Amino acid sequence: MHNRSARQGLERPPLIDTRDLEAARVLFATIYGDLSADTVGRGHRFEWRATPVDMGPVALFSGVFVSGMCLRGVSSGYTVSMATGGSVRAASSGDAAEIAPGRSAAVFSPGARSEWSAEGPARPMNLRVDARYFEAQLEALTGVAIRGPLAFSLSMPTTDGPGTFLARLCRFLSTETERAGRALGHPVVMASLGEAVARALLFGQPHDHAHLLEKAAPPSSRSVVRLVEEYLDAHAEGPIGTADLTTLAGASMASIDGAFAYRGATPWDFLRKRRLLLARDRLLLAEPGETAASVAHAAGYLRVERFGAAYAAEFGETPAETRRRGLLAAEAPPSPRPRATSPSPRGAEAATVFLVHRDPCWRGAAAGLLQEAGHVVQAFASSLALLEAARAVVSGCVVLDVQLPDLNGLEVRALLREEGCALPVVFTSDDGDVTVAVEAMKAGAVDFLAEPLDAEALLAAVARALALDAEARAARAEVEALAARLAALSPRQREVCERVAQGMLNKQIATELGISMSAVRLYRAEGMEKLGVASAAELASLFARLERVTGAGGG
Repeated sequence: MHNRSARQGLERPPLIDTRDLEAARVLFATIYGDLSADTVGRGHRFEWRATPVDMGPVALFSGVFVSGMCLRGVSSGYTVSMATGGSVRAASSGDAAEIAPGRSAAVFSPGARSEWSAEGPARPMNLRVDARYFEAQLEALTGVAIRGPLAFSLSMPTTDGPGTFLARLCRFLSTETERAGRALGHPVVMASLGEAVARALLFGQPHDHAHLLEKAAPPSSRSVVRLVEEYLDAHAEGPIGTADLTTLAGASMASIDGAFAYRGATPWDFLRKRRLLLARDRLLLAEPGETAASVAHAAGYLRVERFGAAYAAEFGETPAETRRRGLLAAEAPPSPRPRATSPSPRGAEAATVFLVHRDPCWRGAAAGLLQEAGHVVQAFASSLALLEAARAVVSGCVVLDVQLPDLNGLEVRALLREEGCALPVVFTSDDGDVTVAVEAMKAGAVDFLAEPLDAEALLAAVARALALDAEARAARAEVEALAARLAALSPRQREVCERVAQGMLNKQIATELGISMSAVRLYRAEGMEKLGVASAAELASLFARLERVTGAGGG
């Protein structure tokens, strides 16, 4: 048997597995407080198995009593008791309640004599919250000193309201712990979980201090909004709690929320957005070993799927797509180096020439000629095959027959554009129709080649198309690289750096943004360090370059 111990992470929690009732009584007293423990019924030998999940001020104990069990006494903390199996009864301060799997739970308050009993085998799932932490949360929310423990109503439904949230959270943590493979103990996640549990109980379960939460608090001044936002901006990578903000502002959380009302958001909305921006920075950096789970946890999300949904709603793309952009930007050359001929540089992905022609003889001859010149070639007889293959291609060009049997070449080129494929196109035709050639050039063709096959003209046209593709990819890579550098800035750092690039003085920036001169100097220094520039002139050059490449259609 392993005793419960405080841990910073949940990588592989210890397992409680004992048939020793005396040893179990010691553990019960350590976990819950001054409790007595006895078995109930005959013919069952005592056995207790449980998996603790320690999250700082909040801990979960899920497991099984093989025999009937009765715990009596005074709890030292706040406990939400649920069950996933068995028939369990609860009593406290003259009230009684049933703990029914999937339907109801019991909330035990510290200082009150309570009883938990199961007539037979049961699968309890108990969420314990440290009393001082819990009461400090209420103090921070209301600004009122709490002199004693809160008295909660005993029965709590788990079919709606806070009970549903707590039951789902406990089931999720219990399942993840049993898998014993994932690290759920990130400090940001732990802080977020603790506050979420405390708020669910304070706002959702009746208690004798609820009137404090119903009192309207006078809003703080708008200067507090700037102060809080700057604090959140600077500390978003670490755990932040309600008490941190109330200590900073010298006001209750209700007053701070009131001050934020004109923004149409709460401080926590601001923090979530800031952490999503930081998550995007991490994904764009594409560091080896970084996973979706590690980025989600750093952003304060316990569940990766919820992080993915919030991320997609904020940025219009999935975390995987952002990471892929980061990898492409990291692998892209720092400046365009167009080649006169097609072979790709060693170590880089070879450009592909897609050859689409209805005539197998023409197609075979052209493919052989291009391969002999050093090109990577994929040849197709239909447009549908091309459209499928081109989706996954990063670089290259297309040599396209105007008179394909399924779709004509102009229609194929339009479909490629709709699917986001920007590969340059060289059209070929044996018709000699000038009107078709004009339409092809208007559609953005690099060249229009008349058949029969002219080897020199084909090689020259492909070389031009690949050079154009290299230039376009380099421009896109430059935009990605510059955008990644700018994305590393906090919102305030970017605001300051943009104004420095425009030639504004520190004093002017401080006045315009409503912050101090020392704050401007700090954000300016931090921003320039992140961007890798040493002077205002270099900063102005960087912003001008980004405007130039995006304005030229590089994005």
